Amino acid sequence: MSNYNRNNDENAYHSEDPLLEFATQLFAFSVTKLKDTVEEKINIKINKEKARNKLNILEYAENAKNKKNYYTPDESEEERLIELIKRKDPEFNKELFEHYAEDIFRKLMHAYCNNEFESLRKYIDINILETLRTQAMKNYALKEKEEIIVESVNYVDFFGYHTEGKIEVVSVALGVNYFDFIKNVDGKITKGSDKIKNRTTYLLSFARTSGAKTINNIKDYKDGVAYCPNCGGAITNSYSECEFCHAILYNSTDNWLLTHIEEM
Repeated sequence: MSNYNRNNDENAYHSEDPLLEFATQLFAFSVTKLKDTVEEKINIKINKEKARNKLNILEYAENAKNKKNYYTPDESEEERLIELIKRKDPEFNKELFEHYAEDIFRKLMHAYCNNEFESLRKYIDINILETLRTQAMKNYALKEKEEIIVESVNYVDFFGYHTEGKIEVVSVALGVNYFDFIKNVDGKITKGSDKIKNRTTYLLSFARTSGAKTINNIKDYKDGVAYCPNCGGAITNSYSECEFCHAILYNSTDNWLLTHIEEM
């Protein structure tokens, strides 16, 4: 057994055996280090779990900003999502759905700028419409009008697919070039610019009853041109309804409803 000598401090001791003292300090250091490492790993795991979905979306959007015309950084993942949808709905058409999503987005921006929401109730969740209606009314109260001019939608990429109880949800990312500005009652631009182009990515989610089947009633789709099954008119600007007779297009037993929209 080692002998210990008392220092001037009545409560402090030191070992006369330097090896034992070193071993004691090393053990204490190891225990502290192990504790810190374990706590750090736990915190990292918790933080990753909390932020996982948001990080995935933000990372995807950042990659998407540099893309061109339907190119995706992970085509195999997009194909996997389409395959999951087609297992339940064999007639699901990727390209037509992309055009449908773009069409709904353009209609929503137009409705917001012109306060014309009623015609969109069959395509867009009422909560989204009411939120935008409220913002439009605030602008009106301030005697202002916001103008959003969508110059182009550069890509529509499938981002996710999942089911929530009796509902299935498809999410897509849209890369958009647009102008955004506010005019006063005299038509003068007070905020934003009609000359400076903005570029951003929107995340849109569409939902329908799980197990619904696509009724693809758009005929002879080729090179961006389709024909209405009701009147035979050429459809080039709308994939939600015929612009001539207003027949509903790209239909299903339960229509896809836009339930979420978020600018990334």
